[in-house]
Amino acid sequence: MPLKIPSRADTVSALQAFVKANLPELDPTLTRRRGFIGGMVKSLGSAMHDWYVMLKKYADNEPFPQTASESFFPTGWWIDITKLPRNPPTPAQGFVVITGTDGALLPSGSELSLNGSTYTTDTAVTVTAQSLVGTSSSNGSFVGRFTTVQPHNLATGMLLNFSGCVDESLNGSFQITVIDAHTIEYDLEFAVSGTPLEPNPVASGSWTNVRITCTEDGIKGNIDAGSSLGITNVHENIEGTALITFDGIADGAELETLEIWRKRVLEALGTDFGTFTAPEIRIVAKKVPGVTRVFVREPKRRVYDDKGVQILDGVGADGYPTEGRVRISFLRENDADPIPSALEVEQVRQKIHSELLTAHTLKADVEILAPERHNLEVRFRSISPDTPGMRASIRANLKQFLIENASWGGNLEIEGIRCAIRQAYDGETGQSLKTYDLDSPTLDITLPVDAYPVLTGVTWGTGV
Repeated sequence: MPLKIPSRADTVSALQAFVKANLPELDPTLTRRRGFIGGMVKSLGSAMHDWYVMLKKYADNEPFPQTASESFFPTGWWIDITKLPRNPPTPAQGFVVITGTDGALLPSGSELSLNGSTYTTDTAVTVTAQSLVGTSSSNGSFVGRFTTVQPHNLATGMLLNFSGCVDESLNGSFQITVIDAHTIEYDLEFAVSGTPLEPNPVASGSWTNVRITCTEDGIKGNIDAGSSLGITNVHENIEGTALITFDGIADGAELETLEIWRKRVLEALGTDFGTFTAPEIRIVAKKVPGVTRVFVREPKRRVYDDKGVQILDGVGADGYPTEGRVRISFLRENDADPIPSALEVEQVRQKIHSELLTAHTLKADVEILAPERHNLEVRFRSISPDTPGMRASIRANLKQFLIENASWGGNLEIEGIRCAIRQAYDGETGQSLKTYDLDSPTLDITLPVDAYPVLTGVTWGTGV
């Protein structure tokens, strides 16, 4: 039953009645113009009513995690129960490549900068002449490809020397483009036909890797791979720019909003604490700042070999593990790129391993990985009205559609995409979307089992 309080007039009347009953020689009403006692009683009654209102607001909201205010929420009883403090802001960090002369030293704490943000090196590093062994090939269109077994930790824009290929067109000094953690490509100087796989080529140069950390917290410090930072102070025999490796500079996060924190607490209050279950995995993973959504795949089947012995290792064609294993993936939807980097995957892995694994659970049986990126390109022939505000609204609606409907693997229904487009509204002109002609996609999209769709581009027809 909700708490009821008297109105302001009833509160004043009650106080006047109390004064009349206990001090009959005084007149608590305002029958006398500017009566001192009457004015004082009315002011006190009004102040008491304000206090009642505040008390009701407190009683109706603060004792409950669903409605507690931002000032009260950190002190509520639910924090002691869930042990879930607010996630703090964090600085962006990641690895860069430093190039220069073999033996050149870059001190710890050296400053780098880009777009108004400053970063410092976490350790002192020395540029070293080194080489990587891999396999090479060409695709017949002026492009050479070099692949390593272990992650190469290189960066787009580096100049490397390639040698050891039978096909001489693949040898030489080239500027590279990083394709993924194991693959780089470089533009060849002259046309070649598709060559057989070269088994023992070598990529060599002088470089070193160093982790850098932004001096400010927040997402502003996150930078995509392929960019470069300027080294503030020139160091002898060190190139003046640092190149960002494949995973980029990431992990920068803002202070967690109250509503996201509230949602985490409410999820925790509805689970069994300390159990290695899907809900608890999601709760622990979200303790890492920046993690917004967590996917958990529990075993669907038991698999046996030809002798009837149960196999505990492996993943089915649908992406679900065999009995005794679990697969976990997650997103960082408030970052420019929702797909986590290797560094961010490692942070979640360490959090789950340290806080949740039971004594009989092997770390190898708990797979934590980033979703595979599925690039979603949306192409229009036309929209009407075609305005900057309408285009921005369509992009925002498509991104929100993915947040609300996309999953790790599964399907994207074309009608859901169309519905998100139809809801576009240009707030600057006050116009709703009247018509549109969608060129692609036109059918439901079936994602690879470990993929998550990322809106990588929207192409427009004629218009602004």
